[in-house]
Amino acid sequence: LLRGLGLGFLFLSITLIAFGDLNNRNLASGIGLFNTGRQLGGLIGVAALQTLIDHNVVANVAVLGANVTAGGPAVIERLTTTTAMLTAKGMDAAAAGRAATSLLGRVVTGQSTVIAFDTAFNAVALLFVIAAPILVAIKIGLAKVRAARLLKTKESRENYAAFLENVRQELLWTAVRTGKYGERAKERSINPCLLLLIFALLMPCQPALAQTDRNPVGQPTSVAALPPEDLRQLLDLLQRPDIQTWLQSQTGNRPVEEQSSAEAANAREIIVGRLNAVRSFVHDMATAIPTLPAELHRARVALMTEMRGQGSFAAILPLVFFATLGFGLEWLYWHATSGFRDRMIVTHLDTVDDRLRAAGLRILYGLGVLLAFAVGSVGAFLLFDWPPLLQHSVLAYLLVFLAVRLTLVVGRIVLAPGAERFRLMPVATVTARFWFFWSAVLVGLFAFGHFTYQLLPMLGVGHEATYIVALASGLILFGLALVALWRCPTFDGVDMVSRRHRVSTVLGTLYIIANWLVALSGVAATFYIGVVLLVLPIAISCVRLSIDHIMRPPGTIAANEGVPSLAGAALERGLRSLLLIGGAYLIASLLGLDFGTLAARDTMATHLIRGLLNAFVVILLADFTWRMTSTWIDRKLMQTAVGDAVDPDELRRSARLRTLLPVLRNVLFVVLLAMAILMALSSLGVEIGPLIAGAGVVGLAVGFGAQTLVKDIISGMFFLLDDAFRVGEYIESGSIKGTVESFSLRSIKIRHHRGALHTIPFGSLDKITNYSRDWAIDKIMVSVTYNTDLDVVKNTVKQVGKQLLTDEEIAPSIMETLKMQGVEQFGDFAIQIRMKIMTKPGEQAVIRRRAYALIKKAFDAQGIKFAVPTVSVAGGGDASSAVAQKGLDLIKPPPQTEQAALDA
Repeated sequence: LLRGLGLGFLFLSITLIAFGDLNNRNLASGIGLFNTGRQLGGLIGVAALQTLIDHNVVANVAVLGANVTAGGPAVIERLTTTTAMLTAKGMDAAAAGRAATSLLGRVVTGQSTVIAFDTAFNAVALLFVIAAPILVAIKIGLAKVRAARLLKTKESRENYAAFLENVRQELLWTAVRTGKYGERAKERSINPCLLLLIFALLMPCQPALAQTDRNPVGQPTSVAALPPEDLRQLLDLLQRPDIQTWLQSQTGNRPVEEQSSAEAANAREIIVGRLNAVRSFVHDMATAIPTLPAELHRARVALMTEMRGQGSFAAILPLVFFATLGFGLEWLYWHATSGFRDRMIVTHLDTVDDRLRAAGLRILYGLGVLLAFAVGSVGAFLLFDWPPLLQHSVLAYLLVFLAVRLTLVVGRIVLAPGAERFRLMPVATVTARFWFFWSAVLVGLFAFGHFTYQLLPMLGVGHEATYIVALASGLILFGLALVALWRCPTFDGVDMVSRRHRVSTVLGTLYIIANWLVALSGVAATFYIGVVLLVLPIAISCVRLSIDHIMRPPGTIAANEGVPSLAGAALERGLRSLLLIGGAYLIASLLGLDFGTLAARDTMATHLIRGLLNAFVVILLADFTWRMTSTWIDRKLMQTAVGDAVDPDELRRSARLRTLLPVLRNVLFVVLLAMAILMALSSLGVEIGPLIAGAGVVGLAVGFGAQTLVKDIISGMFFLLDDAFRVGEYIESGSIKGTVESFSLRSIKIRHHRGALHTIPFGSLDKITNYSRDWAIDKIMVSVTYNTDLDVVKNTVKQVGKQLLTDEEIAPSIMETLKMQGVEQFGDFAIQIRMKIMTKPGEQAVIRRRAYALIKKAFDAQGIKFAVPTVSVAGGGDASSAVAQKGLDLIKPPPQTEQAALDA
């Protein structure tokens, strides 16, 4: 009663906790989800409890039955009393004895069942006691997360409202500053309709503004600013209610036919406008080419004029000091670390730890060289007051130089063209030198074109001339990239990639051409996204190859093709995740996505983008977790498969790991996949509550028809927890026996010794007899004649046992050698002698055959005869003659006449 009340109060508390903070709108959904989960969990729980009770009943019966012995005084008294009671009721003595035994068995089974239910009751109570605090903690955590989300949403809305207010004030004060609008503008407020109209008027002007930016400096534009009086009249006109009503009717109440025709006209106008823009762009470029030398000369003149204004010595001194300080600090760092370089050259790289340590030290050293030059160069900027144009020029090409130096440092670390033993990438020296040179050339040219494109407008160069310079540098970069692609050698350095992998080379060429055409059309963001998408897979492949090469086993040259190490998997997945996150951040930046704005705004687009980013992070974390767990499990399985341990405990542990780890890997994969999918959908804004409820309903429907499946799965879990069998063991269950080959969550596969493969669900397994645990005893029976000396037989068997121990092939499998136990029984024609030998499981058949051969040879040498069944005929001489004559008469053929008569 106390336990029942306790469970009732626990149920009530959990229900109150589950529905305590739900509003009326979500209460019905919460109750449905709770009931669905409770029903589904009840089905699974009932199956689990029933399986637990059945196993406990069997175990308790075995324990109690072991203490109920047939010769015990209590058992005899109980059976005698029950038999007498049944006999008194009219039952015969034999039937009463059998019934008394049956009743005693029922009593044992009943007591075992009571103990099993008590154990299950305690398990359920303990489960609820543990689950209640966990549920409370989860609810508290979810409440905090929800409160933080609401606070963040509230702050976002307040920020957005403040932003709109700031925009309104800016527009208002802009109109005030125009002059004659005066105090009337301060007294009026701009309504939302006016704001929408202003934005609608400004949006089509953005391409035009972009086009006007391309005009050379000083070229007059055809669009003049509105006078303040006209702006005031426009604002007054837009404030009139009849004008606002007319605008709304013109924008919202047009017929469908007019809207469709207008849209078609707009589409045609857009296409025509784009073609005209391309034609105008080509014409402008062709016109600007002859003016390019003049534009560049003007930039040089502007720069030289600024330098003359500062004085030649004052302009040259910062440049000299800039170069001296940068290279000087690098030279000091180089000489200060000479001892470190000498120790690094002679260091050993035999083990994985040595290679990791050497790679880390070389990375730090390379970054130190680059940092020394950067610190010296930046120090020069801080010490002098640079002229503006000279400062921009020096800073731009300093960044170009640092980009090239960084590429060379990374190349010396990863490719190591002059030190093959320190090379991280498993490539030949020819390939390493090729890519060390070409990577620096391509990166340097790319950085030069990029920063030059940004610098020329600051020097007064027109947009068309700047674009021609960028186009020329891009064309050179495009040509050099194709040359590097078609001339690069393979990893082994024997041949060129273009000859061995022509299809891949052609596809890469087409991709580079398409990306360059995109850059030529003026869509810079798409070009850079294409570069990121090209470089990112190459970087991920290089990281994977480098880590495999570093983590190769000691004493080997090539990377291990088996299961990678746990540290290698963590390093590879971690760096890959960082590269993917960095690539995603670059693409988002190129698309103009501001993460601060995404966090502040709550529109559909921002919500979808945030959901995609969160889903991306969730997938990366799930992939990292799965990679780590699967690698750990695979390495454990490989260790247990190739281990040469002879310790029986270690062998049993290995066998159990081979049994449990595949199941654990499958369960982890399903759990991680389900969690990743649900979290990704939740990040995208999908309500996973109804999804889980629907899945619960489907699971409930399936559960009614899949009770056997649930029973099989839970029974298999208990079999594995009980360590009833392992992979490779010889077992017997009912009429099926064989070697365990594998098993899944539901069934086990047993290979019979004659080749048949049995697939048995766990729920169908009755009792299991395992013939592969600890040891095996084999009984050998021989029959000798009655005139045999048993002492001689015993000594002979002892000598046979010693001979078995001297056999190098079977001696390691013998735990106790062959010995004679004595006379088993006296037969009709022989004395039966029993012998025993203890061996390792599975080896008894081979040892038995060897023992039989030695016993036969030893018995023959000692004159011991094996008894065989014989028939003896006794009697006098006459009688013997008469019997022999009678036998001859019986087998003698009949005369010819009698035979002919018989034939007739």
